[in-house]
Amino acid sequence: MAHDNYVAVIGPPKTGTTWMHRYLSERTDAAVPTIKEFHWFDETDPASQSDQRIEAIARRKARRQERVEEIRKRLDQHKRTPVPRQQEQFDRVAMQTDADYRRFFTSRYGPDDCFVDVTPAYSRLSRAGYERMKALFPKARIVTFLRNPADHRWSRMAHMQRNRYPDVPFDEIISTRFLNFDLDSPIRYAEVRNGLLDVFDPDQVLTLFTEDIFSDRQEETLAELRAFMGISQTSAEPFEFTGNKGHYPKMSTEQRAAVVRAFAPTWDFAETLMGRLPAKWEADRAAFL
Repeated sequence: MAHDNYVAVIGPPKTGTTWMHRYLSERTDAAVPTIKEFHWFDETDPASQSDQRIEAIARRKARRQERVEEIRKRLDQHKRTPVPRQQEQFDRVAMQTDADYRRFFTSRYGPDDCFVDVTPAYSRLSRAGYERMKALFPKARIVTFLRNPADHRWSRMAHMQRNRYPDVPFDEIISTRFLNFDLDSPIRYAEVRNGLLDVFDPDQVLTLFTEDIFSDRQEETLAELRAFMGISQTSAEPFEFTGNKGHYPKMSTEQRAAVVRAFAPTWDFAETLMGRLPAKWEADRAAFL
């Protein structure tokens, strides 16, 4: 089947997906839309939607519609036609069916191009959501990440405070949510992988450590990624992107110990899957487990 070289980079959130979107766009020959986070499969997957996520979807759709209306207004004022990145926004808002989603890519890219959707929310899809993805793209390849659970949880809290509760002090977010998994459900990496392998073959799924992307293992890691995706690097220049880097208070030793112990099984899962652990994972295990 033509146009079957589809890759979904599914995160989870706060594991380096914005950096990856920029890298794939600027340093490889992958076909990467300017839209980062399509949210197609998660917004049309009722089985994975809690009340909180339904509210988030409604807010996201409203922002998407407002953005498109503003673009149209500016184009009408200046009597201009939309440039490609603006047309992407129009087509995303108009999307109604899985066929529309597939057509977004097939209408823009060649039959042999590797085209990419970077949407971290796909890490929480139900089996039905992944089955729809595979039905559209039987040879789909999935990229997931493992990030040190303590760092991941802290980053998530900072992101939540910045984007959802800007008027709430960070200390209050930490005291009410950091270890309250009933209030703020954490990502369980083993559950994500098992959910994927219920639908996709193991050779369709690549898992990388986030820490390796930002270490002296970066080139080795990116070479593995490119080989998996079947793409080439287009520039040997070092790639740096810090526009989405979080800035927040340092985690205390006590806080770090508590979350490491809460996620203790993740260390064994990651080591079994990957055959090794990054230095920071090893340090946490030595100190707290």
